[in-house]
Amino acid sequence: MPPPRRVRWLELAPGYACQFKCVGCFAVTDEDDTSGMSKDDIRRWVARGREMGATGLWIGGGEPTLRAELYGLVKTARAVGYSHVKLQTNGLRLAHAAFVEKLAEAGLTEVSFNVKCVDATVHDALSRYEGSFVGLAAAVAHVRSAGIECEADVLIYRENLDQLAATVTHCAEIGVAHVRLWYLSLFGGAEEAARASLVSLTEAAPHAAEAIRAAKRAGIGVESLHIPACVLPLDVRDATLYAPDLGLFIADAGGQGFMLEQSPIEGGYYADTCGDCGRRSRCLGLRHDYVEVHGDGEVVAL
Repeated sequence: MPPPRRVRWLELAPGYACQFKCVGCFAVTDEDDTSGMSKDDIRRWVARGREMGATGLWIGGGEPTLRAELYGLVKTARAVGYSHVKLQTNGLRLAHAAFVEKLAEAGLTEVSFNVKCVDATVHDALSRYEGSFVGLAAAVAHVRSAGIECEADVLIYRENLDQLAATVTHCAEIGVAHVRLWYLSLFGGAEEAARASLVSLTEAAPHAAEAIRAAKRAGIGVESLHIPACVLPLDVRDATLYAPDLGLFIADAGGQGFMLEQSPIEGGYYADTCGDCGRRSRCLGLRHDYVEVHGDGEVVAL
């Protein structure tokens, strides 16, 4: 499928193997799973990304640090003209300095860590991996020492809601330069535990707002994904990310290619009240899976 707009980033998900079994993650497979893209597939997508105009490569998964070809992929990407190469990771292997140094030598420019909560018990429970929180600070320190920028992806659950602002503050304190607040999705047939963790927007919005304010006080970048601006207070609406602005084209392990805004996890449902909204042209609406659980009565026209 040809991309409908300018492409700035290619997100590559070569496989879904991961050590974690996070609540709400529907695509993960066992960590020894070597299925997914072949090296030839990866090379073709890297080349196509440049042909589409992408100057940034976003390597995700699954857990990309489990892929044997990771170093070569980073090195190749830089050689063919990608100025930014970002790794989206749980951080487990980056707690080893030598591993980070090799990635830095290959040309990695950014790392985005999966951070569930400042509370280690909650973080480990949501990751379903005991001790997963302990190595995060060490991993961030190694990445920063290697001259690589650190970011954090913080997924909003019912379980971490009360500590969302503290989690963002913690990220800033350990050296994270940018935080993205993601909203839990049930797309793909999530288990009952994930349904219970899907908090309503009305409940989540005040905590998300405080987290955004915490990031601003700390002087770090912040973006909020999947929360419509209409449910957020006026002073934090500028943090709302409109997915098409990223110019992100995704290539997944199944060989599919699509723009981020075409993904069902970005929205697609508009309530009747959305018709008169002044922000309609820059809002992707609610997710269908969210509406099935909480309905659409929380959104209002701005």
